[in-house]
Amino acid sequence: MRTTVVRIAALACALGVSHAHRLVAQTTVTAFVHFNVVPMTSDTVLRDYTVLAADGKITVVGPTKTVRVPRGAVRVDGGGRQFLTPALADMHTHTANPRELALFASHGVLTILNLGWSPDAFVAMERRRYNSGELFGPTVFEARRMNWPYGRTPGIATVAQGRDTVRYAKQIGYDFIKVYSFLTDSVFDAIMQEATAQGITVVGHQTNGIGLERAFRSGLKMVVHAEELRPSFTGLITSERADSLVRLWEDRTATEKEEAAAQAEQRILQYACCSLSWMG
Repeated sequence: MRTTVVRIAALACALGVSHAHRLVAQTTVTAFVHFNVVPMTSDTVLRDYTVLAADGKITVVGPTKTVRVPRGAVRVDGGGRQFLTPALADMHTHTANPRELALFASHGVLTILNLGWSPDAFVAMERRRYNSGELFGPTVFEARRMNWPYGRTPGIATVAQGRDTVRYAKQIGYDFIKVYSFLTDSVFDAIMQEATAQGITVVGHQTNGIGLERAFRSGLKMVVHAEELRPSFTGLITSERADSLVRLWEDRTATEKEEAAAQAEQRILQYACCSLSWMG
């Protein structure tokens, strides 16, 4: 576990790549020497590299034998065995808990997207303390969850409620709107229209009766569950292509099914976003 933490979090936490490190102002150069760098810009590992950072920014990346480490720099030696990676982002979370937020940052996850259930007070005020670096944790983005009311859970039952809630979310400081599965067609359309007017991005579930193609054309930018990558709410995902392809209507010919699946795959590859999973 120690090696895993070093691999994932060394660059992210010790360099101050995000706000999480700003608890203490960085006034000296930090030098990561003899590390294997995973640059994420190409399918390669840069063996025995040195990375220099100052004031929260990477200033030099190069082979250890060619990089001059300034006198007085804080040195972290990877011994040629450890790996350095960019910080990670988890784009589907549900937490405003300080201990959990600290765990994210300490494991190198320095950006998260909360997709519902955060208290408005956290969205409007407390998360700003995380995003500024006053509190230790990741940069937190927030989406306002919007769904049809069910049970004891309040929701959005009318067009007026949909528009009002989008405007309220924008005023409070939410970054996204999250549409949920059981919105009516008219409410969904009103939410999408108001979100466009307010300049706030919409992500979320596939909404029952809407379908992915219509949702994407309306402005949905991200599907937050991989199992929802299908052209309709009741469509089936074939076992052999469960990761990306969709099984369409049974009465289509084999050729039509193949063409529709290929088109669906192209749409899916443009909009799908996986969540990060990790064990601590």
